Amino acid sequence: MIRIHGDDGYVTLAVLLIVGLLAAIVSSLLSVSRPALGLARIGGDQVAAEALIQGGVATAGYLLFAAKREPARVNGMDLRLRTGDIRLAVADEAGRIDLNAADPTLLAGLYSTAGGTSLSGQAFAARVVDWRDQDDDVSVGGAEAGDYSGAEVGYVPPNLPFHSVEELRFLLGLSRRDFERLAPHLTVFSGRAKIDPLAASETVIRAIPGSRPRDLQQILRARSSGRDRSTLIASMPTLAEFLLDQPSEVYRVGVRVKLTNGFSDAVEAVIVAPQQGDTDYRVVAWTRLASAAPE
Repeated sequence: MIRIHGDDGYVTLAVLLIVGLLAAIVSSLLSVSRPALGLARIGGDQVAAEALIQGGVATAGYLLFAAKREPARVNGMDLRLRTGDIRLAVADEAGRIDLNAADPTLLAGLYSTAGGTSLSGQAFAARVVDWRDQDDDVSVGGAEAGDYSGAEVGYVPPNLPFHSVEELRFLLGLSRRDFERLAPHLTVFSGRAKIDPLAASETVIRAIPGSRPRDLQQILRARSSGRDRSTLIASMPTLAEFLLDQPSEVYRVGVRVKLTNGFSDAVEAVIVAPQQGDTDYRVVAWTRLASAAPE
């Protein structure tokens, strides 16, 4: 039996077919892997969980890109199969600030609202810009090759876009603690200079230059009422230049699965809409979050 719980209790036939096929695959995997000398129990559970995870990502991709559902309608969806349960968590990646596209004032604002202490907000933003730009000109408060060489850290800025948020660990003068404060609010995948107000964390919203407490409350009310981005942004002209008025079509998808025997696993993937001429979405990041043995 397949049960699906979501915001409206409705799911398309295509998704039913996805999870139905998934249930059959998982069932066959379990029956094949468990008998072999009694040694394949854990391996079989891992394979079964992986199949559920892959199916969860595929289901999210279908709903977001083919069915054109808003992320909020997919977020929190539960898929219950005979062999285990899947829970989806979905957010537009533009809810995070893109290290390669964001304006320095937005980067400086994030550093302040996240509680950074090892640098000033201006210095943090300037050093991010100096890392990603293509010249050796030092921004005010920034750092280029000479500064890194003088600090004897063993590397210099590549003058290229950040390949990952983890690369920020090498920013001159940034402490590990500050990196940990900033990382959950940053991305290199959205490619947007603006942020999605319906997906951004409170920390990111407060980082917007000119943001006031009442702006934060207005955005939070808009989310709970299902208000669309365009109407919300039109009501906030002082922040409009920093707000994205449509989905980025880059989504962070969390998939948590639990088999009927208690074995659990979870991943977080970043998926990108199919490009012109492509038939499927792309997975640009895949991170395993947790794993647990049977209870």
